[in-house]
Parts: sequence; C-alpha cells; structure tokens
Amino acid sequence: MWRYDASRSNASPDALPDNLHLQWVRTLPTPRPAWPASQTKLQFDAVYQPIVVGKLMIVGSTTNDSITAFDTETGAEVWQFYTDGPVRFAPAAYRDNIYAASDDGNLYCLKAATGKLIWNIAYPLPYPFASDLWAASSWQAQWALGKEANYGNKTVGEYVHRPQFELFDIAADPEETTNLAESAGHRDILEKYKNKLKQMQKKMEDPWIMKWNYE
Repeated sequence: MWRYDASRSNASPDALPDNLHLQWVRTLPTPRPAWPASQTKLQFDAVYQPIVVGKLMIVGSTTNDSITAFDTETGAEVWQFYTDGPVRFAPAAYRDNIYAASDDGNLYCLKAATGKLIWNIAYPLPYPFASDLWAASSWQAQWALGKEANYGNKTVGEYVHRPQFELFDIAADPEETTNLAESAGHRDILEKYKNKLKQMQKKMEDPWIMKWNYE
C-alpha cells in the first residue's frame, strides 16, 4: 500500500539492509497534475505513487491513463492496462488483486499477475469520456454513424453503454472481445472476484461498498 498503510503513516516495521545498491533506473513521463502549480494545496497527483506487490511495482499514470506493472528486480515492464482517464491516486493491493480508480469514473480491479480486468463500477451511466477523446475527429465520425457503427472491437453503442461486469480471459482473448461475465461456465470465478472486491472495500472502508446494497 502507498506509504505503508491506510493512514499513509510512512512507518514500516520492516528493517532495511545495512548496505543498499542501485539495481536499475526507469525514466517515466512527467506527471500532469489536475491543478496548476499555483494551487499548492492540490498537488496530490504531482508525483508518481507506486506500490509493490510481491516482485511487481504497480504505477498509475496521469500522462497516458495507464496502470503498469514493472519487475522489481530488473525494471522491465510486465504488463500495462489502459483506462479512459488519468490514474491520479495510488493503487491498492489485496492478495493477488490490484485496485485503482481513474478520472473516467470507474474503479478497476486487475489481477496482479496478468492485468485482468474483472469489474467496471460505473455501468449504469454512459461510459465517461476524456474531453479530448470526445472531440477527436475519429470518434465524432463514428458517433455520427450511429450506435451500430464500429469503434475498435466494439460498436459505438457497446463502447458508450457497458454491462455491469466484464470478465475476460486475457491469455486466450488478449483483445478483450468476448465478455465472459454472463457465461454460466464462468459464474463461479466471477462470484469469487466479486467477494474479493467486497472484502477489499470493507478493509479500506470504501464508501462505495454501499453500491452492493442498492444495485
């Protein structure tokens, strides 16, 4: 967890080795804070906020709207997952899952080993757009063609209106074209990850846990 615990105490009971050695360096793009530097009390996203899970360092980005896992021993990129908005706050981890919120209005749950998306929290609403994506000529051209027009691996309608749960087999379906959430054969694993998410929300005292009771 970022800064060790939920209170961000920066105090860990673990002892550091007597001798530390530089293992690797990775240069990342300069963060793009939501507020200008003149707003000195609102610089919560001015720096990267990585967390370490096992041998993975997980980093959210405000520059390319991603969550990336790096190998802690080599610095090599292991996987990268893109959201539709900046990831401004530190991810959280529980067991083998990574949880991260994005400016696109969604809370994402990723499997640490593979970057597998298993829940989209904002399904009742039209999928949030970054203003530059909405204004892009490529999107406007497809939007003008109607909901059945193609947009990547989805139609325009499918892109704008997402189902409550999206479950993909990343190994067999890396392009995420087949949603398995409605598949009877994947019901158990979907329920498993729903329960894991609830446990994490309870542990983190996440106010959005109330969504399970009214939706």
